[in-house]
Amino acid sequence: MPKLITLVLVFFILSLSVAPVQASLKEGVASYKRGDYVTALKHFHPLAKQGKVTALSYLGQMYEAGQGVPKNDGEALKWYRKAADQGHVETQYYLGLLYSGSLNGRPQSYQESMKWYRKAAEQGHPYSQFRVASMYRDGQGVSQNFQEARKWYLKAAKQGERDSQYELGEIYEKGLGVLQDLKESANWYGKAAESGDSKAQYRLGQMYEQGYGVLQDSQESLRQYMNAAGKGHVGAQSLLGLKYLNGLGVPVDEHEAEVWFRRAADQDDPGAQYNLGLLYEQGKGLSQDFNLAFTWYWKAAELGHAGAQSNLGVLYEKGQGVSQNFQNAWTWYMKAAEQGDPQAQHNLGVMYEQGKGIPQNYVVAYKWYGLASVSRGSNAAADRDALAMKMTSGQVAEAQQLIKEWTPNQK
Repeated sequence: MPKLITLVLVFFILSLSVAPVQASLKEGVASYKRGDYVTALKHFHPLAKQGKVTALSYLGQMYEAGQGVPKNDGEALKWYRKAADQGHVETQYYLGLLYSGSLNGRPQSYQESMKWYRKAAEQGHPYSQFRVASMYRDGQGVSQNFQEARKWYLKAAKQGERDSQYELGEIYEKGLGVLQDLKESANWYGKAAESGDSKAQYRLGQMYEQGYGVLQDSQESLRQYMNAAGKGHVGAQSLLGLKYLNGLGVPVDEHEAEVWFRRAADQDDPGAQYNLGLLYEQGKGLSQDFNLAFTWYWKAAELGHAGAQSNLGVLYEKGQGVSQNFQNAWTWYMKAAEQGDPQAQHNLGVMYEQGKGIPQNYVVAYKWYGLASVSRGSNAAADRDALAMKMTSGQVAEAQQLIKEWTPNQK
């Protein structure tokens, strides 16, 4: 009985000492959340010195952000490490992010990053498991090992971590460290898609469209594309624009095409910007508007889209939506032609043959006609052959040598 009484008294005394600590910690957290960092600091500092892990973690945040104290990365790291050394999983994960350079531009140390991610991952932290897997996949801080990557992705994916589910889909699709298994790939893409991952929804849409690892199903494909596009996936938005423009699995609807092209174009997708330019230039289901066509071609051309650069040249040459300017037409034709665009190459040939805004040059004209004829066929070839009749054999030989030496400038 005396021993029992002693244990009760000890427990009672300990509970009295714990209560003020918990109250102080609670008040510190509340003060921090309402932005009263001075009061929060008064609570956290003594608790941190006692090794209270929550206080340690908050102090790290305050020193890192300069909240109520001068910003001090070294001091922040000291408190973070004290919390992490006690096994505080969120702080271990955060240290992994810090050392990976993912936060605040800190110098990278992949070995140190992996050390902290792994500590958290081994405690079952799904985001750390994802990071460990990704470092094995990319060979960051460790030797590249797709089997280890798959193992850690699987641990996180089973906890519903959707980025890991997506990565497993890719691993099985590409056969990275495992035998290729399209059915298993579709299974994991499907799980990520159900969790709302737009990349997975888009990829699953492609698989249903092609019958790739799943039974072909155009309706399910469209549903997945719609889901992805609705979440802002630019590839899905641009693809839906093409489908509605050309009636691919949906009724032709230029207005709906314009809606999806514009959503992708607003995210700086050059293909969608180019297609918007086409819609307005040709007046497909919309009022023809060369000014808007010029605007969208310009945006895509600035991003290096060869077709847009070529069509921008046409607008400058014809003075549609912009003042006629042969020099600007030549500039944009040249940018597109150097990427291998046959229309621009042909148009450059015409400009050089006719001396249209530039000095006449049959040799260079022949060169561009010759290059365009490879893809463009009879029109460019006929123009090349007709021009050859005006040239000396030496000029033709020089032009043919230029064609042999030409290589595309891929943007």
